[in-house]
Amino acid sequence: MKTKTRVAIQGIKASFHEEAAFKFFGQDIDTVECNSFKETCDKLEQNDADFVVMAIENSIAGSLLPNYTLIRDFGFAVVGEVYLAIQLHLMALPGVKFEDIKTVTSHPIAIRQCIDFFYDYPHIKIVESNDTAACAKRIKDEQLLDTMAIANSLAAELYDLNILERRVESNKKNYTRFLILKKERKDEGKEINKASICFQVEKRYRINLLLNILTRQTPKQ
Repeated sequence: MKTKTRVAIQGIKASFHEEAAFKFFGQDIDTVECNSFKETCDKLEQNDADFVVMAIENSIAGSLLPNYTLIRDFGFAVVGEVYLAIQLHLMALPGVKFEDIKTVTSHPIAIRQCIDFFYDYPHIKIVESNDTAACAKRIKDEQLLDTMAIANSLAAELYDLNILERRVESNKKNYTRFLILKKERKDEGKEINKASICFQVEKRYRINLLLNILTRQTPKQ
């Protein structure tokens, strides 16, 4: 029997990281849940995972600089990337109506991306948590009848929740770029069309020298 590809993600099943993993590898994978990005790297380093899917930048929030540091420090190879549209929905237990809701919970970034929606509902208490999918799971596990989560449709499907409102994010063009990391690169004849450069300068003003060099190397149009 063919062994499933083990993919380490930050978060739990039905998180955006797993959605990105499904988009790249397909759904026939073994998801390795981790509590932090550092833990995903540890799993890959210890051969407890074959790949890591790691968010690296968001079109609204910007770059996740600590993740660049992890990639550099562990020396992993970047073997792919995924662009994922971040679509956020409000979900609750079956039978619960929007007017029953007293609390909404999600990851702080997801909440900020939907904050415009809640200006019209000041009576709803907003509670931050560590993971979008974990919020959906908690509603199911604890049978919370007055609480809804902000998460993706994958979480609603996995945790048997009904979507009360779709696409509540303020910016409908919100994308996150995820990198696919592997312990060692094996190109296997594949064409490589992208490269990344990591560097540092000794003093702040030296950046001008670097920019001058890059300018001289840029081909004239």
